[in-house]
Amino acid sequence: MKGQESIENRIRRKREEYGYKQSDLALLLGHGCSSQVSSYERGQILPDPENLLKLCYILNALPEWLYPEITEKWKREIENAKKNLKKLTSHERREN
Repeated sequence: MKGQESIENRIRRKREEYGYKQSDLALLLGHGCSSQVSSYERGQILPDPENLLKLCYILNALPEWLYPEITEKWKREIENAKKNLKKLTSHERREN
């Protein structure tokens, strides 16, 4: 990632800012051990939607800050889908 902190450093940085150990964050997320948190921090896996929301709440961070590249990708996908929907809707109106 050019010119940006990597995903894993953002999670680790916020965790450390709040004084949490990986095991603390694992407990707050409801994970049995800290290996899942370690995997998030190293960018090996992404949290599922529920854990992403929990992470955001625990770390007082927006998804856009934790995962800027991924959220930008999602925004582009949604904007493209909106354009396609608009075209489809316009086409259907002309047929009726």
